[in-house]
Amino acid sequence: MPWTDDFDADDFEWPLIADVDVGELMSTSTVGDGGFQSLIASLQGWVDEDEDTIELDEDDIERILRYAYCYGNGGWEDQLMAIFDSDVWDFGEWHYCDN
Repeated sequence: MPWTDDFDADDFEWPLIADVDVGELMSTSTVGDGGFQSLIASLQGWVDEDEDTIELDEDDIERILRYAYCYGNGGWEDQLMAIFDSDVWDFGEWHYCDN
């Protein structure tokens, strides 16, 4: 995983229950069969629409950060930033792009 050496998953309570903009998530297109579309489809299946939350583990957060920060253009960062609150983005301090 592309986490810095000082990241220790045991320092956090899992799953992370993150606030999510359900409308933004559910309206994000999953047309196509790329990795981003697969990520969005998974997130759409996991979201608690009544609570506006989603449960994420460390692999899910890493994948979100990777699509937001590591793959350059494509608008993924803007889309993901609109979906998730700071709970997810706080993990960015321990994530690095290895591509």
